[in-house]
Amino acid sequence: MDTQYRPTGSAARALATPAAAAFCLARRRPQMALFALGLAGLSAAAVGHVRWFTRVAESHAIPVGPGTLIASPTFLMLLAATLGVMALVQRVDRWLVQRGNVVARLAQRTQPSMTRAAALLVRIGLALYLAGLALLFADAPVTLAPDLHAPGAWIAPHQLLLAACFLSRRTVVAGCAGLLALFAFSVHQFGWVRMVDYHFFLGVCAFLVLDGTDAPRWRRIGLAIFRLTVATSFMWVGIEKWIHPAWTQDVLQHRLPVLLLGQSPEFVAMAAGFVEVALAFLILLGGVSAQLGAIALMLLVSSAIPLAGVVDAAGHVAMLFFLLVLAGTGNGLAGLVQRVVPADALGAVCRFTIVVAGVTGLYFLAHSLGAGRGRAPDWPQLRIALAWAAVLAVWLAHLVYACRQPLRGPAPASRSRIAPG
Repeated sequence: MDTQYRPTGSAARALATPAAAAFCLARRRPQMALFALGLAGLSAAAVGHVRWFTRVAESHAIPVGPGTLIASPTFLMLLAATLGVMALVQRVDRWLVQRGNVVARLAQRTQPSMTRAAALLVRIGLALYLAGLALLFADAPVTLAPDLHAPGAWIAPHQLLLAACFLSRRTVVAGCAGLLALFAFSVHQFGWVRMVDYHFFLGVCAFLVLDGTDAPRWRRIGLAIFRLTVATSFMWVGIEKWIHPAWTQDVLQHRLPVLLLGQSPEFVAMAAGFVEVALAFLILLGGVSAQLGAIALMLLVSSAIPLAGVVDAAGHVAMLFFLLVLAGTGNGLAGLVQRVVPADALGAVCRFTIVVAGVTGLYFLAHSLGAGRGRAPDWPQLRIALAWAAVLAVWLAHLVYACRQPLRGPAPASRSRIAPG
């Protein structure tokens, strides 16, 4: 691998205009230029799937333990800043809804039409994604992602057949069956730990099958499953930057050193993880912020493509369509959660802490126990991870129990007026 990344050809031409604009901006407003460049660098590092670009990623690498994370001053500083942002976003979320702000009204108006078009957009995204993988990796087939190389002349024709199935609503169930078969083959080839990165495919199939029933209740459930799996997939990959920081640092040092902007690879990798995790959390449990978070993540994914290249474009084309759906549909999960946890700043901080800590614990448990062949267990770190995952499990159980109980008394004033999608 080259020790220094120098864009050439079309990449150099693509970067020429932004570079010139940044130079002009830096002469007039240096603080703004530094902020813009830093945000662009963080965004590109945040949404890129580092397994696609690094050669040091191994499923059996030793993960950083949760105890080590919370002992890091940098991690604690970024965590405190993120919790502050979550509290502020919750306040803005409530203000947008209660004041009938134009942003909230616009979000409400787009929900019915986008909900009706959601399945079509998801099917188009899947068709483009599978056809792109089949054509781009015709010489070295991959199953479901650019890093999942597997031998087999049948893979590319199978992907093209699935793409054709997803173009028609009549054959979408057959397409989902074929996609699940390809997912099962990938689990057999690469192991379940690695395929957890791509568990959103399961949610996509569930959504498309339930949407085909034409029953409003099942369509809402399918859309909720779709939101859950897409958001947690982004969160899982963001947490990867904390648990396996060497993978992201390798990409930053050897492929994209321009994104460092004088900062250490360790800091940029950890900060990028927080950006991705925070936006994924908003998509999962935010109100109006869920739609705005999906728009922000969609823009960040798009902005990273010119830097990362055609592989990144092919690997994220489906996600762009998925985020477009989430940006236009209401978040029914937020209303359910607000029946249990108050919709205030403290509640948002508690939800973020419980969810992110729990998923981090699950990530460490999966990569320590599921992928640690012949490695002695790190019991102190495992106990911390198990405790975090247990807290999340108890909170989810309480949430499910509370949602099954009828509401008593008048509805809280803070409840969103925007109908869930």
